[in-house]
Amino acid sequence: MTGAVIIIITCLSCASPNFQSADFVFTRYINDVGWNNGVAWILGLLQSTPPPIFHVCRETLISGSFGLTGYDAVSHMVEEMPNPHLNAPKTMVAAVLIGASSSFIFLICLLFSMQDVDLVNSSPAGALLETMYQATSSRAGAVCLQVCLLLLREEELISR
Repeated sequence: MTGAVIIIITCLSCASPNFQSADFVFTRYINDVGWNNGVAWILGLLQSTPPPIFHVCRETLISGSFGLTGYDAVSHMVEEMPNPHLNAPKTMVAAVLIGASSSFIFLICLLFSMQDVDLVNSSPAGALLETMYQATSSRAGAVCLQVCLLLLREEELISR
């Protein structure tokens, strides 16, 4: 969570005052995947967090795994919980709610600090790194923010 807060603060402060409009973030629908709008919207639900963000791109900014995999850790610890039949479902729901709400906030901040959607969609470096680059206007800054996420992911994998 600390890494996400650092990235949010850095991206928003570096992008200031050149933010996208609220109209762009909350109402603009971009379908670059080749499916019809209905199918693309449903596929976007799989990769975004509730409520759905209407940006369906070649490579999604934030994968649903950021918000929806928290329940997996709970399923591995069920045997060690007191009253698992009561506590495991509550904990799984709480993990998904916490993950979905925090990744929703993260996604909104990145969408506000993004400058060019076409560049984000076509970037060979990936949508997340390109968005961070557009927000910070610095290759070194974007790479450092990306490394922060990679280190957090590596720490999660080692702890399993």
